[in-house]
Amino acid sequence: MQKRTKEHILEDKSKNVFRTLLPENWLFREKSHDYGIDGEIEIFDTDNKTTGLMFYIQLKATDSKGKNTIHKIRMKSDTIRYF
Repeated sequence: MQKRTKEHILEDKSKNVFRTLLPENWLFREKSHDYGIDGEIEIFDTDNKTTGLMFYIQLKATDSKGKNTIHKIRMKSDTIRYF
């Protein structure tokens, strides 16, 4: 019988948490058949109109509780717009 792997469970959890961290006018689209790109972000303006701005993301998940293995990167919206 097939079994769901720990890695797949962690990957799904990381995507779910990531979605909750995005501004509500940003759209996250998952990419299938991952080869380093897990998703695409499209940015909409405050009137919910498309801006034409998009970027790709790669997520890494771990079940480690150790602070030395968990890393967070925070960026201001202005910094992301710059990139």
